[in-house]
Amino acid sequence: MFEVSTDYLLDHERSIRQPVTVDLADENVNLTYRGRPLSKNDRNIIYRLMED
Repeated sequence: MFEVSTDYLLDHERSIRQPVTVDLADENVNLTYRGRPLSKNDRNIIYRLMED
């Protein structure tokens, strides 16, 4: 009748994804691009680009 799922009706707040904040300088964070982990070399390139 209302064209919404039961998930929406029962727990709409939990289904909304909150943004995640990650510090790129944290070496314990696994950075990925398109599902593939970045190599240490790629990570260093990104750091150098961001520092300029």
